[in-house]
Formats: sequence, C-alpha cells, structure tokens
Amino acid sequence: MDWSTSYMASASSSHSHGNPQHTGEESSTFDDSPDEDSSVRSRRLVEQTATPPSFSRNSSPTVSRNSGQHPPVATTDATQQNSPHIRTPSSMRHSSSHGVHHKIIINLLPKYYILNPSIPRFGAQVDIRKLLEHLILFFAISVALFQFSHSPYVVDELWIVRELGALTVASAVYMLATRTPVTPPHATPHVEQGHRRHTSPHVVNNTSPQKSLLWMTTAKDYRADADDGILTALLLGPVTAASMLYGSLISQFRDSHYPSGWIIEEPRYLQKSMNPLPPQQALLNGRRNLVQLSTLCAFVLLTHLCTSYISKSNRTNDSASNSETEKKMRQGWRTWSFIGYATVVSTVAVTFHIGCDVLGLEIWKDLSYFDVAVISSFYQFSVYVMIRLSHGGFTLGEVGLVSVGSTVLFMETLNVTIANMWPVTAAYIKTTRYPSPLLIFQLALVPGSLLVGFLLSPLLVLSRHISQLPAHRLKRQLDRAPNQPTNREAQRRALSLSFYFFAFIIVFGLIGFWTQWSLGGRNPWIWTVMWLTEGSTSWSRPAMLVYWALIGSFTVGTWSRQLARSRRFQRSNSTGIPLDPAFATDTIAAPPSPAPGSTFSHVATDILDAADKRVPTLSLNARRKSFHALALFMFLPGIILDPAFTHFCLSAAFALFVFAEYIRYFALYPFGRFIHIFLHEFVDSKDSGSAILSHFYLLTGFADSLWLEGPWRLLEYTGALSLGIGDAMASIVGRKMGRTRWTEGNPKTVEGSIAFLVTVLLANLVLRMFGAVEPFSIARYTCVLAIGCLLEAVSNQNDNLTIPLFIWSMTVFCNVVRT
Repeated sequence: MDWSTSYMASASSSHSHGNPQHTGEESSTFDDSPDEDSSVRSRRLVEQTATPPSFSRNSSPTVSRNSGQHPPVATTDATQQNSPHIRTPSSMRHSSSHGVHHKIIINLLPKYYILNPSIPRFGAQVDIRKLLEHLILFFAISVALFQFSHSPYVVDELWIVRELGALTVASAVYMLATRTPVTPPHATPHVEQGHRRHTSPHVVNNTSPQKSLLWMTTAKDYRADADDGILTALLLGPVTAASMLYGSLISQFRDSHYPSGWIIEEPRYLQKSMNPLPPQQALLNGRRNLVQLSTLCAFVLLTHLCTSYISKSNRTNDSASNSETEKKMRQGWRTWSFIGYATVVSTVAVTFHIGCDVLGLEIWKDLSYFDVAVISSFYQFSVYVMIRLSHGGFTLGEVGLVSVGSTVLFMETLNVTIANMWPVTAAYIKTTRYPSPLLIFQLALVPGSLLVGFLLSPLLVLSRHISQLPAHRLKRQLDRAPNQPTNREAQRRALSLSFYFFAFIIVFGLIGFWTQWSLGGRNPWIWTVMWLTEGSTSWSRPAMLVYWALIGSFTVGTWSRQLARSRRFQRSNSTGIPLDPAFATDTIAAPPSPAPGSTFSHVATDILDAADKRVPTLSLNARRKSFHALALFMFLPGIILDPAFTHFCLSAAFALFVFAEYIRYFALYPFGRFIHIFLHEFVDSKDSGSAILSHFYLLTGFADSLWLEGPWRLLEYTGALSLGIGDAMASIVGRKMGRTRWTEGNPKTVEGSIAFLVTVLLANLVLRMFGAVEPFSIARYTCVLAIGCLLEAVSNQNDNLTIPLFIWSMTVFCNVVRT
C-alpha cells in the first residue's frame, strides 16, 4: 500500500503483465558470483533510474520518465559507466559463452500500477509489491479479529477485538496519510531533456517513497536496501501474541500442559498465594497481558512515527530548521532529546490508561499502571539502542518486531522476580509461557547474556577503541621512555581477560543466584546435569549433545578450510578480505606452506589440497543456504525426539551466539579476529550494519516455533521446515527453473514459491505418516502455506525472522489441527 502521487502530463496505465525479458543464467549455482544473475543486476539498475529515488548515500543523476512506458535499458552499472576499463570476474564470466544459456523471464505483475484520473489531474503510483505485503498483513489481523469475534472457543474476549480493531484502523489511517502525498493541481511538471539519445521530453517523477522514522533517527540509521516494513512492526507482533492466546483458549481443557513428547516437570504455581490460580488459567491471564503488551508497544511506536512525520513535514521547506536539527544530532543532543520524548510518551500512556479506567473503557485492562510505564519505557529504550548500535543493520519493521520480543523477555524476568519476592500477594506468575524450568533457564540465558554485555560495556568499548587506534595514538606508559609506544597486544589481552573474568563472576554469581532462587532453591548446575539423564532413555540426551557437537565441529572445520583456501586465492589476486575497523591494524598472515611430502603428517594435507583444486567455490547464496541445511540436520531430530531438551539447547545456543558477537565486534583476544573473518564470508546486504545478525535470525526462526509453546506438535516444525527446507528449495528452484517473477524488479519467482509450498507440505505429510505430528487439514494448511509463500516473495524484511512467525500464527488461527 505504498503510494506516491505526482502530476502526470497525460493519461497512463500500468505496465503490461506479461512482459517477456531475455536473460542469461549461470548453469551452476556453485560459483563465486553475486547472488543475482546479470539480468537481475541490469534490471535493478533500470529500476533505480526509473523509479522514484530512494535514500542513498551516493548521488545519482536525474532520470526522466515516460508515463506508462518502460525506461531505456541500461547495459552497464554505475561503476562501469564511471570506470569503463574495470571488469569484474563475474562480468567476464557472464560475457563468456561457456556454461550460459538464455531464458525468457516473465513478470506476473508490474512493478507499479499507475492511476491517472482526468478529474482532478493527479497521478497515483502504487508499488504492487508493497501493496501485496500490506494486504497480507492486514488480512492476517482481520483473521484474528474474526476468530475472536465468532469462534466457539472464545468467550468474553471482545476487549481484544476493540484493541486489535483500533490498532488496525490507526495503522491504515497512518499509511494512507503518510504514503499519499497530495500534489496541487496547478503544479507544473518538471520537463527535462535527457541524454542525446532521447528525442522527446519526459516528466520527471520527483516523488520519493516515504520511509517511516523513529523520533530523532534518520534514514541512514536503517538498512538501506529495503523498505521500512512499518506494518511488520505494527501488526505482526500483535498477530503473533493473539495467536498464542487463541491457542491457549482452544486447548485450555486439555489434560496435559504441553503437547505429547515434552519431558519436563510440571509448571510452577504460587501455592502460598492467598488466591492461587492453576497453571492453565495463569497462562491464559499471562497471554492476555501479552496481547495488551504488544498493542501498547504498537501504539507507542505509532506515536513516534506520527511525531517524526509531522516534524519532518514542518522542516521540509525550512532549510535553516533542517541544518539546525542535523547540527543538534551531531552535537549529541539526539540521545537526550530521545530520552525526553520517550519520558513524555510513557507519561501520556499511563495518563491514557488512567483515563480509560475512569471512563470504563477496557483498554489494556489487565496491565497495571506500573506495567504500562515499564513496558512503554523499555520498548522505546530497546528500539533506540538497537537502531543506534546496529548502524544500519535493521529495518524499522525488524527492529520493532525484535524489540517486542525483548520487551516480553524483560517483563517475564521482572514478573518472575516479583513473584519470588512477594509470593503471598501475587495470584500467579505473570509469564507468557508456563513458568517451568525451561522458561527460567531461557530467561537466565538470553536476557542474562545481554545483561553481561550491558554491565561490562566499558571494557568492551575500550577494547574496540584500542583495536581501532593506530599505534602512534596509543597512550604511552609512564614507566617507559617517552618515545616508546604502549604495547597494543598487552592492553588488548588485559581487557579481554578482564571481560572473561567479570563475565564468569556475573554468570556464576548474579545470574546463577537468580536462577537458583527461581528454581525454588535448587542448584541450577546440578539440576542441568541431572536433567540430562531424564530423557526417553538415560543416554538419549548426552547422545544428542555428541551428535550436535560432531556436526558443528565438522562443519566449522570444513568451512574454515574452504575459506582459508579462498583467502589464499584472494591474496594471490590482490583482493584481500575487507575487515572490520576493529581489526584494521591487524595483519592476517598466510599459514606456512611446508614442502609437499616433507613429512608423513603432510601427506593428508597434500591430498586435500589437490582435492580442493577440483572442488568448486560456493556462491554467497549457496553458502548461506548450506547453513539452513545444517540447522535442519542438527535440530530437526531434536524436535522430533525431545522438543523440551531442544528448547533448552536453543536458548543456550542463542546465549553462545551473543557472547561470540561480543568477542567478534569488540575484538576480544584471542578469538575476535578469527570469528570475524569466518562470519564475514557469509555476510550479504542484510548484514550491512556493524552487527552480523543473520545467524541470530536463523536460530530465532528455528527456535520460535518451540519457544512460543503452541498447542500442537505441528507448530513445532514450522521454523525448521519453512527455513531449512522451504526457503532453501525456493532459492534453488527459483534460480534454476524460475521463469515467472512475481513483480517486475523482484527476484522472487512463482516457481520458487511453489517449491516452498510443496516441499514444506510434503515434509509435514511425511511427519504425519510416522506419527510425529497430529492429523491436520491438508486444505487449510495449504492455504496457510500459500499466503506465507506470497509474503516471503513480496516482503523485503528478513524472512528468517518474519515468515516462521506468520505461518505459525496463521496455522493456529485457521484451526489446521482439529482439537
């Protein structure tokens, strides 16, 4: 639903739907070429010049447009135009006739649909891809509203219809108000003579796509290669929360608390409370709180967006105001301004809640005033900190969705602590999942790992600062000669050892004490060791750990060898590895090359080196998808055999990833450089910020299906199958067999989406055949997968994060499994 309006000189219509295009494609995906083939790159350049200009750091020439016509096709990219003598290896390979065949690409839908009514003479240009994405998200929340209004499982839950309905209307009004700028009818179109090849003037479309911004942030703070994804931030979180509540409502009369196969002790409840609630009723209340938390976060974000939009509109024609605002941001007023504004927003939220209680309006009715103040404050803090620290690593949709999750974990940790402190006055432990040891350990591992970084941030920042400084700027030691610089490595080692020491103290002290307190006085380390023997057999869980360790170590070792070989070839071609600034002063020495066959220990190395020369180098896309397959082979057996233990281990893996990112980003000795070099080989445009987030998204996509603790086993496989099988097969089939793209300029193909749907459906049917999942409606599940595949095809947000959540939620709302 992204609209842009401009004056049109004459009537125009949309591009034709079946516009065939000839393109060349590599015959193999196992190469070192970029992710897109040459046709996609050339077409992307055409779209950059033919569509309204997007936010970019590089200035680009003004390009004129013919209404309703295709712009002239560019044959070289901007770099090749400026430097005609430079030819990349991929371009030389594509220019060769070997291994290349041509295929016809058909666009199912145009990139834009142009409306040009004669009265008044305005032109409305609709981005088809964004329109489809927005319609799918509005459809999802409409399904939620329908189920809570008409489902026989739902009784006296009309408050959620009011909250979600108000959020839907507010989001739609915001999109219409901010994405449809009005051009006055007396405006004169800007006509420009193009290049000499163009003989007729064209109307220049000066309208740029609107991007939503958080207060006191700029477009440079977000990922530049995608749209803002604002409806993902506003709607997907509440839809997921509502589906969790709906899942609890349809399974509230079930005898067991978990689906079959979960080996974990019964959830804890407050037996000493004056009015204790049983676990299932407590879970229902906790998930009602979750829905209200998600809508509160959405309205807080919407307040930021509206204020930022109004402020930006008032500054549009005031250059002095623009320069003053930028000056304030440069001078450090940005953070203080955000803190002040966030305080005002939290105060307004509490005041609004008080007013609703006075008027008898059931808005956030289960949240206390303290809850509203803490939720609104922490959510704003979380969004702002992630935006500022990632340096362009998130879109607004991604950071909004992740911040909702971080706020939920923070509130669960806070509520568990409050219940431990006052077990008599509290009726239940206000959590969104059952308060079992699984939840306690997840809160200790995930928020606990982030707490370590927050408490030790001075050491981390200083370590990165020293690693970035050149030697002549380091402080000199007092006991050395004035002309002798401080030993950089000694300082780095001291800071790293200090971090490891204090992290050990925090983990085994503060976090360990809190975990023991929350487990009712049981030692968490002893409990973990004993729990390892409580699987289906006494050796099943240790065997699973050994299986994961073998696969992980083999994969890392194999990739390290392949990447070392690739780096040797790069050094021989003088291309080098682009390092993080924290490692700018380091040098990567080539490993010593012993004489072939000099000793018996080198015989295996010689054989492997000879074999390496015959092994093709995987493309970036193939390397990334290989980790999807790795995660599938690692975690799918665990989900099938022991979902509770896999739930626990995925939480531990997330904490391990957090510490690995600390070590990488802050250049901690001795592993920081090697982790950075290894992960950098898998970075694409979605990791454009300072933090490398792809492995976090992949792990979270696999784990969310377990962490949300749905009512059916079918839901537990959503992340593993959609990412490990569906997404990978969509990429392979789309590249090898794709002929029909969804929209012009969109690399996603209809064939790839069909492969996604078919493979995930077949995988679930196989699991159903072996009794790993419940009998389910094939027709309903096919419809859910079809909508999820379409969202994956048209969304620019990170699909590892959004698609599993969307499919999980729609599976619940569509009652795919009959209870």
